Amino acid sequence: MTTRTTRGPDQRRPPGGRNPGAGRRLVAAGAGRAVLFAVLWAVFTGHPVESWTYGLPAIALAVPLSLTLAPPRRAGWMALRTVALLPMLAWISVRGGVDVARRALSPRLPVDPGVIEYRLRHPRPGIAVALGYAATVVPGTLALDVHDDRLLVHVIDCALPNDAALARLETWIAWALP
Repeated sequence: MTTRTTRGPDQRRPPGGRNPGAGRRLVAAGAGRAVLFAVLWAVFTGHPVESWTYGLPAIALAVPLSLTLAPPRRAGWMALRTVALLPMLAWISVRGGVDVARRALSPRLPVDPGVIEYRLRHPRPGIAVALGYAATVVPGTLALDVHDDRLLVHVIDCALPNDAALARLETWIAWALP
C-alpha cells in the first residue's frame, strides 16, 4: 500500500520553480555587502571625503561582482563566525602595532626581518588566501605569496614564534570559513 501526499494550493511552487524569498535574500545580501565594503573603504582610507569619489563607484562595482562570484546562501552561521573573528583580528592588529612601535622606538629591542615559509595545515585554498590577508593586517607581517601548501610571509623578527601565531590564526579562519 502506497500513501501519496498531495500539496495544497498554498504549498505549490511558483511558476518556473523559483523561490519567492530569493530576491529578498539577494537584496539583503547586496545591502549587507555594500555596508561592509563602505566600512572597509572608510577604515583603509582614513575617512577623507575626497576618497569617496573613487570609493562609491568601486563599491557600486564590487557589490554585483561579489554577488556573482560568491552568491548569497543561507549561511547565517558563517556570517556570525566571521563577525566573531573580527575582534580577535583587531586585538592581534593592535598588539602587533604596539610591538612594531616599541621596536621602532627602542634600539635595544631586536629587529631581524626576513621571509619565513609557513606550511598550511588546512588544504582549502580559500583559507590560505584569507590567512594571507589576515597576516597582512597584522603590523610587522606581510603575506608575499601562496604556493600549494605554503605561505610566504615577511616578518619583522624571525626569532619570534611566527609559525605558532600563524597556526593559531589559520585555525580561527578555518573555523570561521567552513
